[in-house]
Amino acid sequence: MNRYSTLIPILVLPVIICVYLVLFWNSVKDMAITSAGYPKLLIVMIACLLPFVLGREVIAWRRSHAADVSWRALWRDWNKVVYAAVALIAYIVLLDPLGAYVSSFLFVVGLAFALGCRRPLVLAGLGGGTLLLILVFAGALGVELPGT
Repeated sequence: MNRYSTLIPILVLPVIICVYLVLFWNSVKDMAITSAGYPKLLIVMIACLLPFVLGREVIAWRRSHAADVSWRALWRDWNKVVYAAVALIAYIVLLDPLGAYVSSFLFVVGLAFALGCRRPLVLAGLGGGTLLLILVFAGALGVELPGT
């Protein structure tokens, strides 16, 4: 495989992030400004910073004199990024049908599992902590969550 194969993740990852931003914006567009203000600000900030990060990565790639890389080595370097991107898109798509509680629980536990965490106690702690955090935001702070 030639040197250009290392450019693929540099160009594909921003596309995945843009899809995530569009889906995320769509999931919070109908919420009250008190609940949607921070996510929308975050989306705009990421969208503004993305071209700079992409430009820096492409410049670094052009300056590098990397040897040919196999697809297997490339996948080994980027598989966790792909898992995270797929998990984020699935989370956003499932947010409305399943609600914030179930989809957030599945996202955190599923992503931890996909990234290599296999200890049941750690996975249970992550899931419980996620539900506790959601209950604090929804119950104590009165923040409207999507899909609830």
